[in-house]
Amino acid sequence: MIDFWATWCGPCVRAIPDVKELKKKYAGTDLVILGVSLDKDLGRWKSFIANEKMDWLHVADGNFWDNAAAKKYGIESIPSVWIIGAQGQILAKNLRGSQVAGAVALAMQK
Repeated sequence: MIDFWATWCGPCVRAIPDVKELKKKYAGTDLVILGVSLDKDLGRWKSFIANEKMDWLHVADGNFWDNAAAKKYGIESIPSVWIIGAQGQILAKNLRGSQVAGAVALAMQK
Protein backbone atom coordinates (compact mmCIF):
# COMPACT_ATOMS: atom_id res chain seq x y z
CA MET A 1 0.00 0.00 0.00
CA ILE A 2 1.37 3.40 -0.97
CA ASP A 3 -0.10 6.37 0.87
CA PHE A 4 0.60 9.73 -0.77
CA TRP A 5 0.08 12.35 1.95
CA ALA A 6 1.49 15.41 3.75
CA THR A 7 1.44 16.83 7.26
CA TRP A 8 -0.29 20.01 5.99
CA CYS A 9 -3.17 18.02 4.44
CA GLY A 10 -6.14 17.86 6.82
CA PRO A 11 -7.81 14.81 5.24
CA CYS A 12 -4.42 13.03 5.25
CA VAL A 13 -3.91 13.68 8.95
CA ARG A 14 -7.47 12.55 9.73
CA ALA A 15 -6.76 9.26 7.89
CA ILE A 16 -3.75 8.37 10.07
CA PRO A 17 -5.82 6.41 12.63
CA ASP A 18 -7.23 4.32 9.77
CA VAL A 19 -3.74 3.50 8.52
CA LYS A 20 -2.70 2.57 12.07
CA GLU A 21 -5.72 0.28 12.30
CA LEU A 22 -4.82 -1.43 9.01
CA LYS A 23 -1.24 -1.93 10.20
CA LYS A 24 -2.52 -3.48 13.43
CA LYS A 25 -5.15 -5.64 11.70
CA TYR A 26 -2.68 -7.06 9.19
CA ALA A 27 0.33 -7.38 11.50
CA GLY A 28 2.24 -10.55 10.70
CA THR A 29 1.03 -10.60 7.09
CA ASP A 30 2.66 -9.44 3.86
CA LEU A 31 1.06 -5.97 4.02
CA VAL A 32 3.67 -3.26 3.56
CA ILE A 33 2.70 0.38 4.07
CA LEU A 34 4.79 3.09 2.43
CA GLY A 35 4.02 6.72 3.17
CA VAL A 36 5.16 9.09 0.42
CA SER A 37 5.08 12.62 1.76
CA LEU A 38 4.72 15.79 -0.28
CA ASP A 39 6.04 17.89 2.59
CA LYS A 40 8.64 20.60 1.94
CA ASP A 41 9.78 20.93 5.56
CA LEU A 42 11.47 17.58 6.18
CA GLY A 43 12.27 18.42 9.80
CA ARG A 44 8.60 19.02 10.55
CA TRP A 45 7.70 15.85 8.63
CA LYS A 46 10.13 13.71 10.65
CA SER A 47 8.89 15.18 13.94
CA PHE A 48 5.28 14.63 12.93
CA ILE A 49 5.91 10.95 12.14
CA ALA A 50 7.67 10.45 15.48
CA ASN A 51 5.01 12.31 17.48
CA GLU A 52 2.16 10.41 15.82
CA LYS A 53 4.00 7.06 16.21
CA MET A 54 3.61 6.25 12.53
CA ASP A 55 5.77 3.14 12.57
CA TRP A 56 5.72 2.15 8.92
CA LEU A 57 8.02 3.02 6.02
CA HIS A 58 8.19 6.67 4.97
CA VAL A 59 9.93 8.62 2.22
CA ALA A 60 10.01 12.28 1.21
CA ASP A 61 12.23 14.35 -1.01
CA GLY A 62 11.09 17.83 0.09
CA ASN A 63 9.92 18.72 -3.41
CA PHE A 64 6.23 19.31 -2.60
CA TRP A 65 4.10 18.56 -5.71
CA ASP A 66 7.31 17.90 -7.66
CA ASN A 67 7.93 14.80 -5.52
CA ALA A 68 9.44 12.21 -7.87
CA ALA A 69 7.00 9.41 -6.99
CA ALA A 70 3.96 11.71 -7.09
CA LYS A 71 4.95 12.94 -10.53
CA LYS A 72 5.61 9.40 -11.78
CA TYR A 73 2.17 8.21 -10.65
CA GLY A 74 0.31 11.37 -11.69
CA ILE A 75 -0.80 12.31 -8.18
CA GLU A 76 -2.89 15.49 -8.39
CA SER A 77 -4.57 15.42 -4.97
CA ILE A 78 -3.92 13.88 -1.60
CA PRO A 79 -4.58 11.72 0.26
CA SER A 80 -4.23 9.14 -2.47
CA VAL A 81 -3.73 5.51 -1.60
CA TRP A 82 -2.57 2.91 -4.09
CA ILE A 83 -2.71 -0.84 -3.55
CA ILE A 84 0.12 -2.73 -5.20
CA GLY A 85 0.03 -6.52 -5.51
CA ALA A 86 2.79 -8.94 -4.60
CA GLN A 87 3.95 -9.05 -8.23
CA GLY A 88 4.07 -5.25 -8.50
CA GLN A 89 0.74 -4.87 -10.28
CA ILE A 90 -1.52 -1.92 -9.45
CA LEU A 91 -4.68 -3.38 -7.88
CA ALA A 92 -6.36 -0.07 -7.01
CA LYS A 93 -5.42 3.60 -7.13
CA ASN A 94 -6.50 7.02 -5.92
CA LEU A 95 -8.38 5.55 -2.96
CA ARG A 96 -9.63 7.58 0.00
CA GLY A 97 -11.49 6.95 3.22
CA SER A 98 -13.40 3.69 3.53
CA GLN A 99 -12.28 2.59 0.06
CA VAL A 100 -8.81 1.87 1.46
CA ALA A 101 -9.78 -0.80 4.00
CA GLY A 102 -11.94 -2.61 1.46
CA ALA A 103 -9.23 -2.63 -1.19
CA VAL A 104 -6.62 -3.84 1.30
CA ALA A 105 -8.95 -6.63 2.44
CA LEU A 106 -9.45 -7.76 -1.17
CA ALA A 107 -5.72 -7.60 -1.90
CA MET A 108 -4.88 -9.62 1.20
CA GLN A 109 -7.22 -12.42 0.04
CA LYS A 110 -5.20 -12.95 -3.13
